Amino acid sequence: FLGTFGKHFERWMNHWFPLDEAGLLRGARLAARPGAALLELAEAATRGLAEQKRRRGIVTFNDFERLALKVLSDPADPRAPSDIAYELRRHFEHVLVDEYQDTSPLQDAIIRRVARWEDPADPGNLFIVGDYKQSIYRFRFAEPDLFRSLIDPDHPNRPRPGQEIQSVRLDAN
Repeated sequence: FLGTFGKHFERWMNHWFPLDEAGLLRGARLAARPGAALLELAEAATRGLAEQKRRRGIVTFNDFERLALKVLSDPADPRAPSDIAYELRRHFEHVLVDEYQDTSPLQDAIIRRVARWEDPADPGNLFIVGDYKQSIYRFRFAEPDLFRSLIDPDHPNRPRPGQEIQSVRLDAN
């Protein structure tokens, strides 16, 4: 049954949704004007929401996250820590993060600004706990692969290649 269905489905897809270059260009042309209008509408809505929040004195959790990253980033190079971040690095003996698998890229950037982890000669002060198989906050932009990049010595995006990371597996209560 599935073999026959698969053949019919493939024929139907090729008929109605051809993926040759001409078909892709036709689709892009059809979507360009409505897509641009939708982006303009989204930008206007974002500006309106920001104005309403400012007028009413409302700040969301996400606003706090973005503001924290801005304060902790160097104005000349937003990818580098600010003087405030360096001061916090000196102040914090340890940076402890539980459920790291549910960390978003924005939260990860904040943590990396205040934790000592960039200097291979420094053992660092970041202590993380998590299980990437138990990530439940994808709807809040959690990226379990951020956690895996820190614990997997062979991960292609490992931030400190060659640096030994001490890992403790907790597989029993």
